[in-house]
Amino acid sequence: MTYQDWGKTMDKKQKIGYILFLIVGFALILAFIVPKRIQERQCSAFAKPLYNHALPADMKLVQKSAAKDKSGGYTAALILAGAKEKDELLAFYSDTAYPPAKNGQTVTLAVKPLDENSLSALEQAGMREENQTYWFVYIYSC
Repeated sequence: MTYQDWGKTMDKKQKIGYILFLIVGFALILAFIVPKRIQERQCSAFAKPLYNHALPADMKLVQKSAAKDKSGGYTAALILAGAKEKDELLAFYSDTAYPPAKNGQTVTLAVKPLDENSLSALEQAGMREENQTYWFVYIYSC
């Protein structure tokens, strides 16, 4: 049976049903893909000022990430390694304006040392160096 024969053996209702099935399937696929892409772009745009900021002298970028949480807040974070103090890092990164992810939200800049779970994760990933201090530098928009 050729493609032309297949189309001829279907009645009009079957053809409409098949076309509707394809349209609904395509719409469902888009319903999952489009929101995820929009969210990725929003996270990326929110994180850009932090990611583009210069690193402090004698500090090394270990990892960066951005995400949206379930409550609608956005976080962009850097993990840095080096011998700076919390107040130095906070002052260094405070020289930039970090726009909110969405209008009406506020942005908070914070610095904190990595906790034991995060340090363990770095070690398991082979990214932890001995005698190194690790810091989260992050902005949060909510």
